[in-house]
Amino acid sequence: MADVRREIDRVDRAIVALLAERLEYIRQAGNIKKRRAEVRDEARIADVLAKVTAEATRAGADPDLVVKLYRELIEWSIAYEFSVFDRSLSAAAGGQ
Repeated sequence: MADVRREIDRVDRAIVALLAERLEYIRQAGNIKKRRAEVRDEARIADVLAKVTAEATRAGADPDLVVKLYRELIEWSIAYEFSVFDRSLSAAAGGQ
């Protein structure tokens, strides 16, 4: 059992590292976008969900679970990107 838990911990560390990498790209996107309306992109959301569904199926993971997790991740990411966008806009306008 200790070996299994050690492997789960290893996978968790890899997931956290990948989430941190993803977060950096979301931050970059928030700084690149010119209009607040561009932050939430329904077509992009649908595309991401389709891709992760296919990847889950290919990898032998439960697609329903993966989609549920990704919906939460996407909503959190959008909220974070809005905060980055707003800070970027404020900084460009001379605010704090």
